[in-house]
Amino acid sequence: MIDISEVTETAFREARLLGESMKFDNLALSPDEQFVRACAQSPLPEMEVAKEVIEESFWASMLTEENRPCRPRLIYSPSDKKRSYFTHWLTTRIPLDRDSLRKLTPTQGPLGFLVWNCESKIPEIVAVEGSHYGITDDFTIAAPNYGALDISWHLLKMVALRAGRIDCRSTDFRPDQHSALNVISKLLESFDPVYLTHAMRSITKHGHGGAIWTLRHGCSIEGIQIGHQVKESSPPVRENHTQRFKWLESVGNLAAVDGAVLIDSQLQVLGFGCFVDLPDSERDVACLVGSSGVEKRPSKSLGGGRHRSAIEFCCRFAPAAAIVVSEDGRISLFWAVPGQTPSWAPFSILGFSGEFV
Repeated sequence: MIDISEVTETAFREARLLGESMKFDNLALSPDEQFVRACAQSPLPEMEVAKEVIEESFWASMLTEENRPCRPRLIYSPSDKKRSYFTHWLTTRIPLDRDSLRKLTPTQGPLGFLVWNCESKIPEIVAVEGSHYGITDDFTIAAPNYGALDISWHLLKMVALRAGRIDCRSTDFRPDQHSALNVISKLLESFDPVYLTHAMRSITKHGHGGAIWTLRHGCSIEGIQIGHQVKESSPPVRENHTQRFKWLESVGNLAAVDGAVLIDSQLQVLGFGCFVDLPDSERDVACLVGSSGVEKRPSKSLGGGRHRSAIEFCCRFAPAAAIVVSEDGRISLFWAVPGQTPSWAPFSILGFSGEFV
């Protein structure tokens, strides 16, 4: 059961924490003054109104329009705030509810938004805003997937709702996930796992889920069933960030077919649609919990076949690592060292702060 009140209260708590942490032109402002200034730049709606819009957005994400999924993205904009020339203002305001979102969401395009405010005391859609490069500093509510929500402000994602779980920005940089990334980096030597956030974003954006398996360069791949092998080619050089990031997003697209994408520690794509045979018995997995806790859990408790396959891959080809994105948007990191229990850590989707998934 989704508690919309909790989601809304969490978002506003995160907004205050974010606003209080902002610095403005080296001015000596108190946290309260910083928050007030942040709100002046990008206004927030009243909490109760926001709750209503968040609830309608959530239920709208369950709907379809002409067999297309409804994925609304909403910008809060008071009537006196100027918008871009991409904005098409409506002569008649439309009450913001799940049915109107279902009908109007296609008009926003792949990178646009529906603009709303409550000038008439109720939330209403007042404009359609086209290409905005998917990024804005306004208070934004987006439904990237079925039953999923992202709430952002000042270019930063504050809250993500996935599979009933609420992630919030104040705890997204958790020691467990970043220590896991450091372990994976050392484990695979030349591998830089931070780049895979772009591949993960591509997977989450399309909502199909997927997995990326990584092993050391030159390691034997005997025992991996590769559905589609890929000719060896080098990714764009590290210094060419734009092309490298786009290339990594294309790697994420390969995960749309059944099976995992297989890469090595030099970011060479070896193939996709990959599988390994699963044993009858389960494996114990060392799960990172909180900032320092570790507890052993059976592999089946962490997910279905995609997760168990990732664990088995890591164990058989250790040292190795795997990233699994569930269809509901949850992200898991797996890795294994020869002779040791495989490990798991959750990766918050809010690790993509500043970029809309």
